[in-house]
Amino acid sequence: MSIHFDFGDYDDPQRGFLNGTYYSIWADNSAALHVPQTKGFKNYALAKIKVENFGEVHNIEKVINLTRDPNGDKLFADYTYAEGSVAIDPTNDKNVVVAIQERKRSRIGFVLSRSADGGETWTKKRIGLACTDAKCNCTTPNQSCPDAPHFPNECYSPAFPYDGPQPLDKTIPTGGVDFHIGFDRFGGLWLNYLAVANPPDHEQLLYSSDKGVTFTPIVEMNVYPCDTAVPDSPVNVRRLYEGLDYDYLAIGPDATHLNYDTVWTSVGSMLNNSTPNEDGQIVRGIRVKGLGKENIDLSSVKKYTLPSSKEAGFPSIDVDPRGAVIISLRQTNVRGTFLDQIQNNERGWINVLENGLADDQFSGKREFALTAIGSGYGLPARPHNTFLTTGTSMLAIDKSSQHPGRIYIVYANRPGIYSNATRPYLIWSDDKGLTCSNPINVSTDKSASTVILTTIAIDPTTGVVALAWGDTRGSATNEEVNHYGVFLDPRELH
Repeated sequence: MSIHFDFGDYDDPQRGFLNGTYYSIWADNSAALHVPQTKGFKNYALAKIKVENFGEVHNIEKVINLTRDPNGDKLFADYTYAEGSVAIDPTNDKNVVVAIQERKRSRIGFVLSRSADGGETWTKKRIGLACTDAKCNCTTPNQSCPDAPHFPNECYSPAFPYDGPQPLDKTIPTGGVDFHIGFDRFGGLWLNYLAVANPPDHEQLLYSSDKGVTFTPIVEMNVYPCDTAVPDSPVNVRRLYEGLDYDYLAIGPDATHLNYDTVWTSVGSMLNNSTPNEDGQIVRGIRVKGLGKENIDLSSVKKYTLPSSKEAGFPSIDVDPRGAVIISLRQTNVRGTFLDQIQNNERGWINVLENGLADDQFSGKREFALTAIGSGYGLPARPHNTFLTTGTSMLAIDKSSQHPGRIYIVYANRPGIYSNATRPYLIWSDDKGLTCSNPINVSTDKSASTVILTTIAIDPTTGVVALAWGDTRGSATNEEVNHYGVFLDPRELH
């Protein structure tokens, strides 16, 4: 399949494939959404795709602009949208929820889009709005703002105050970026993100028992008031490392109580000011026994520091059918200088928590790839975003009867460090990363185009693997990006 779009950012469709329906998501700036724009991230798109016969047949039923309608903006002018995550309710697959980052000048908050009829109609609302009381007296755009050093080249308050409605609930932490959303088996909706109104980035975990009508904060870390300085935060380098604070969300069975679920988050705990580098991945897990906050076992919360995570970041997590937790990481600190990172190869590995909350530590790293992409390298397919590279290694686990427990990982690679001809590669492991298949290039393109932002989702009912990515094929400048994808029959993956 190919769906035209202009440019995107990190997207998470991992929990958007169920019962033969796949929801693909991406930031969009094309005329295909009937609202042509001149800036990136202007709109956000969702495609509802019906997948049949183990991926041999698929039909794009609907392409939806989640942020605007053809006849005019339903949200506010000058806002842009990116970094979405989509989830389908396993208790009722008509319930679909998408969380999307919303920006204006600087990071602002996010929009929650909900559908109760399988994507036919949507209800949108803002939550998690950013602080507006920062002590900054900037009067012109891009004026240096000494009281907001984490955005030294952006003035966001009060010259650009928030001009929309108030948050759904003022107790919800401000935010944010890197949204990940998912339902547990009981129909509870979980949302994690980074609240970045002030440094450092604060990981948030919210819960909703009513499909996103209301949320309750469950876990917060490093929460500071809008105008409070943060001790020992490398604010002088914060602007250089946007994107290296990536978090993730996973939901799956509790290894010790398979009738329960567990919810997992991962995030870099701090930034290192010597190289673009997350310093220490923190993983948290919590047990869920049923629908409703009273069924969240707060006493079960455990925190883990991943081994070898001082040299890695950009996590992707999933839980297998027996409750093992698997996290993939991308190497972000190859050696000690930025130039070294651009020119060096880069490794990918997973860490495994075999028995979920019953275990006290993750396994050591189990490498699955050595790529020719230095972690500081920027690709030409980035007209609106200067920090994007190929994206991270995205992981998903088969929960169907086809290959239960199989770990699939998709990532981008290229022939050498001086080539921009990246391609999406898929590998899998049936023994939790101890051995892996040979990588498969899932693109049929033979040109020198660039592939960015690979994503993956697996239908837990059929085992079909859905892969999607941004692709510059057909672009004379190698900058215009289209949304491509493929559905793979799990019976042929051996």
